[in-house]
Amino acid sequence: MPASSVNGHAFVVLAGGLAPAKMGTEKVVEALQGTFRRDSYAPPMLPRVAMEILRFSQAPVTIELSRDVEPLLAEDPLLTAQILRAANAPAMGAKKPIRSIRQAVTRLGLRGLRDVVITVSLRSRVFRTPSYQAELDALFSHSMAMGTISQQVAAATGGDARFAYLCGLLSDLGIAASLLVFGELTEGPPPLFTLWPAMLEVHEEAAAAVGQAWSLPEEVVAVIGAHHRSPSGPHAKLQSTLAVAEEIAVLLGQHLGCQDPSWAAFLSEERFTSAREALKLSDAQFEAILDSSARQLSPPKRVA
Repeated sequence: MPASSVNGHAFVVLAGGLAPAKMGTEKVVEALQGTFRRDSYAPPMLPRVAMEILRFSQAPVTIELSRDVEPLLAEDPLLTAQILRAANAPAMGAKKPIRSIRQAVTRLGLRGLRDVVITVSLRSRVFRTPSYQAELDALFSHSMAMGTISQQVAAATGGDARFAYLCGLLSDLGIAASLLVFGELTEGPPPLFTLWPAMLEVHEEAAAAVGQAWSLPEEVVAVIGAHHRSPSGPHAKLQSTLAVAEEIAVLLGQHLGCQDPSWAAFLSEERFTSAREALKLSDAQFEAILDSSARQLSPPKRVA
């Protein structure tokens, strides 16, 4: 059996051979959970370069650019081009164009490099399936917005700058994982309007399953696997950061669930208010992040 059909086959087995469209939400939830919990679950993997950069970013020893990073990036010209683009972004404050990968990596830092590499890899290698490409494109745009806003919330509140962007970016990775499972079904991709409630219920667990397979930092796996739950424990501040980022994404029209009643339980005003209070985020700070995010996420103006 081709590797790409393993997850779809598991879902069919766990669903008792029924098509998703003929199953109730509870049964779809059970089949999805069973798929993600199986030892044979095979998520789309990040490319080798991304996995190595991720490993470097968590290494307790000093990494040398010339010895460790530059030869690795030379394997992927597309990725190198995106890194140069990120290093030359206006937000990086470069006074003159950066043209070498060494300069780019020095400016971004290992953490910034990690974030760029994973973002590019998601777009080009992970959020891809012919069955639901339009939905995955919308999901990627939302994920980018969540990463960007989460980073700004963390900066304003003294949050965990190491992982805020990554947690926001990957917070709804579980929805992508479910779409990829449904896209593998031999009878063809089922219509999604009946499956959203099940995907939403499972998406935190699915995100954690993918995160573990990718060897993401423990903190990131813990947060993306519980970002809609009441904040508690050592990662409560990151959970609250994501909740505020989600509120701002809704206000900016950058959220998949703005018009979908299935998201109502996740997008409650009570949750958002509690998160702002937990972060001690003032109204003025909130408005400043909202304005800054609106500018950063708006499409660039075309030059006539």
